[in-house]
Amino acid sequence: MAGTGAHAANLPEEVTAVMTPMGLRLSEAKTKICHIDEGFDFFRFRIQRRGKTRHGKAHGLHLPVEKGSRLDR
Repeated sequence: MAGTGAHAANLPEEVTAVMTPMGLRLSEAKTKICHIDEGFDFFRFRIQRRGKTRHGKAHGLHLPVEKGSRLDR
């Protein structure tokens, strides 16, 4: 499913509504909204779109974060 920047901007509010009754909360310091083409690091993996299948669907590539990076702890 593809969305717009406006959809992405509303996600923290929607996620907060689901998490709050469970006693959980988003950390502003650890929460990042970005385009999948930009990518992000998550638990020592790099999540980033590297292309599309022949059917036009996106697929991601998960790469280990390099040793010595701030995430390699």
